[in-house]
Amino acid sequence: MWSPAQISVTVVVNVSTEEDLTGVDTYLGRPWHPYSRVIFMSSYLDGNVVNPKGWVAWYINNATNERSTASTVYYAEYNNTGAGAIVSHRVHWKGFHLLTTDEVRDFTVENFIGAALWLPETNVSFHLDLGL
Repeated sequence: MWSPAQISVTVVVNVSTEEDLTGVDTYLGRPWHPYSRVIFMSSYLDGNVVNPKGWVAWYINNATNERSTASTVYYAEYNNTGAGAIVSHRVHWKGFHLLTTDEVRDFTVENFIGAALWLPETNVSFHLDLGL
């Protein structure tokens, strides 16, 4: 059984979706588990790639077409650009959020994983705070 202690988090930062996928229904994510979290921030989202709804419900019963938006998920967007980043047609789920600058700080590489303490040793390129 899933519980709040089993939260999974995916943070997508500074990506670009520029492939022409006209005719392919593509979303930013769907509730994989009841407490999943996905955040897209400072990314370029092309309108030919991302469905205007942004997020899609999970089928929980294929026989009845029953879908779940799992009210316990946390799906968020911040400072994205491109036609796919227009949020006026996004889903109206309890778990969907448009983050403020203060809220997104929790998901920067510095605050989220304490990167300044260990990431320099890996020689991986990174920005601690997204320029916030």
